[in-house]
Amino acid sequence: MAIRPNEHRSTKCLELRSIPGALSWLLLLALVITSIASAKDLDERKWIFAESDHFSIYSAQSKRKTENLLIHLEALRSIFSGDTRVERLLNSKPTRLLATASVTDYRQLHVMAGSVGVYRSTLRENFIVVAQSFQMSEAQVMLHEFAHFALRSTSQYAFPAWWDEGYAEYVSGSRLHHDSFDIGLPLKGRLNDLDHVRWLPWDKLLALTSTSGLSGDETAAFYAQAWLLVHYLHNREDKSRSISASWERFANQMHHSNDPVESFENAFGISAKTLPSRVKKYARKSRFSYQRMNQRDLPFSKAVTVRTVDRQEIRTQLGQFALSNEDSESARHWFERILSEQEQHAAAIAGLAGVLTLDEQFEQAAEQFTVALELAPDNAEILVDSALLDLKRAAAPDAWFTSLDLLNAAEGKLIKARSIVGATTEIDTNLAYTWLSQNEDSYPAIELLIYVVKNAPSENWPRLLLAESMLRAGFTDKARSLAELVERHDHGRSSSTARARRLLQRIENDDISADRSLPAIAPPKLPSSD
Repeated sequence: MAIRPNEHRSTKCLELRSIPGALSWLLLLALVITSIASAKDLDERKWIFAESDHFSIYSAQSKRKTENLLIHLEALRSIFSGDTRVERLLNSKPTRLLATASVTDYRQLHVMAGSVGVYRSTLRENFIVVAQSFQMSEAQVMLHEFAHFALRSTSQYAFPAWWDEGYAEYVSGSRLHHDSFDIGLPLKGRLNDLDHVRWLPWDKLLALTSTSGLSGDETAAFYAQAWLLVHYLHNREDKSRSISASWERFANQMHHSNDPVESFENAFGISAKTLPSRVKKYARKSRFSYQRMNQRDLPFSKAVTVRTVDRQEIRTQLGQFALSNEDSESARHWFERILSEQEQHAAAIAGLAGVLTLDEQFEQAAEQFTVALELAPDNAEILVDSALLDLKRAAAPDAWFTSLDLLNAAEGKLIKARSIVGATTEIDTNLAYTWLSQNEDSYPAIELLIYVVKNAPSENWPRLLLAESMLRAGFTDKARSLAELVERHDHGRSSSTARARRLLQRIENDDISADRSLPAIAPPKLPSSD
């Protein structure tokens, strides 16, 4: 999901119409010359690499802005950490960032038009790109999506859509000060939606498990009401128990009951019939409280290390981002620019192989990966990317006579990568997929997927793959439970939701024996949840 800029910003500009003719032409020429002089390629900017305890960033912004951005994310992350298990789950994959020096530079990355930032999540990493600044309005969606990752990593339950989205909205309204951190700040966009769209019935909002069937106005109302409800529950004056105790009670109620309205009433002590008047009264007051926490009381470090970055390194990062953005033209540009100065650059050669894979030129991609692995035989990322190409080639319709060799090659590369960097969500998910492609009843694959899902509960793809495997193995109830988790967590907006629904439909129709084979595709790189 992209971060859209504040629509209510004001702009000041020079109006040449008010200046005498000759002078206006001179000023216009000066502006054009200045514009051309400042139009540098991205790799000509001064880039730094900064790293905190849990985040890393390539930044063309000032050292101070860069450090503040990392500290803000560390502060938000600390809200979710608290014990050893939670800390381990939050470390299931890294989060890295790219920060450009200006909106003009950001546009060269060819991300969504009109955005000032983007958040993506794959099995390998969370990836965040931001433009010139890091104001609250621009950071909101990025923080919202990171909150989803954190929430789903720390909870074993699948909450209703209103809680999942409302709480992510609530914590995304945050601001970092010199010695404090604010959470739950009012969101002007949501307040505006509450004023201009028709509200959903509250019993419908409480029961929703997906937003896929809602219209545009209904979706806006849903997000605004979900945020408002969570805000009210956190700050209402008539709480009979602590908010954390209420959330825990709600989690247990939802886990043992299929009635979200009844679970809500029992957990929070609020009748669904009185909820509309309570929340509307709270909204009319327009005095939204927020939590201000002393940074000294939060378990995070402000330590940030910074170093400068040379052109080859930033070209590699720009190429890899373009590749993840499926922008093969830009990716090819950056990788070829590296190789024009350094022919034996393994990461750039592997990057070109990735471009060829994206363009479905599989044979040429395989040749490039072979060269890259000769130069860097112990590079885990190149090994994994090469293995993913093998899986795609094995799944091709005309590859039946070589598929076993390709699957064996993929297995070998994934096992070697695992021996180098240890178990990761990406490696183990694809390793299990490789085993299932060789034997759809592979119990070692199922055991490995159980391990992956336990240690990376925010990832839908391994959970869905496990659900399909459980169904084939005859564990219908477990398959149903896993598929329902995928459907609930994703709220109806990605390919994994549709696939989970197809699986649930098969279970409902007692069509367990049908379609036993795995789909003829390699594991997809799922987009971030919205």
